[in-house]
Amino acid sequence: MLLKLSATLFFAVVSFASFAYDSIDDLVSGSIKYHFTNSPEKTAELWAPYSGDSAPIANALIRYETLYGKPLSYDTMATEKITPRVSIVFLAVNYEKGVTFLRLQTYLDMDNKWSLMFVTINPEPFGLIPTMITFSDRYSSYNN
Repeated sequence: MLLKLSATLFFAVVSFASFAYDSIDDLVSGSIKYHFTNSPEKTAELWAPYSGDSAPIANALIRYETLYGKPLSYDTMATEKITPRVSIVFLAVNYEKGVTFLRLQTYLDMDNKWSLMFVTINPEPFGLIPTMITFSDRYSSYNN
């Protein structure tokens, strides 16, 4: 019984630690590449580590893959530092026939490793991505 409990705890610690990264860029790249090579259900488990329910993300990913086809690439739109330990990354994920937008909340832990705390996904950028980011080119042209 003790051996079984130890093995379970070991795998829980190892699997959690394997998704902690040295940089936000590595975290984003690893999370998105995981999505490109794994099922929506597996991706949702990774992207919703603290929600207790990965089904809404899995259902959204299945819906968007049904509508738009396979995900092909992604573009980082902006990374906003909220606090010294919290940043939010805004992405566009390009599919065969469309795009979805992601907001990733990241956290720098006490070991200086970045981890994913929360993901929001939507095919519509408004309400998910701040207007200043969505229209940053337009805003910057007014100032020139």
